Amino acid sequence: MEQVDGHSYSEVVGGPRNGMFINQSGNSRDGEAFLVVKRAGREFHIYGEGRSRAIYEVGRDDDAKTSTPATPTTPATPSTTAPATPAVGGGVAPLM
Repeated sequence: MEQVDGHSYSEVVGGPRNGMFINQSGNSRDGEAFLVVKRAGREFHIYGEGRSRAIYEVGRDDDAKTSTPATPTTPATPSTTAPATPAVGGGVAPLM
């Protein structure tokens, strides 16, 4: 793993989680692996898969943040949009 400068997480640089990141912030997600997804100038950290997936928007001013993290949703119909691409390596994590 390599520490990411200016952030409280490290990047996994080998093995099955290559391209993912490990939270080292000391918060409730400390030690968990996540993907970084960037869309329209916004950055999201995506933890877990399927029903246990949790999405958190990061890097915005406190005034612009919502009081709760983004939560996973299940669309009523299949999405026809292209899936999000992780910022660095790893698999594809669609952002609903």
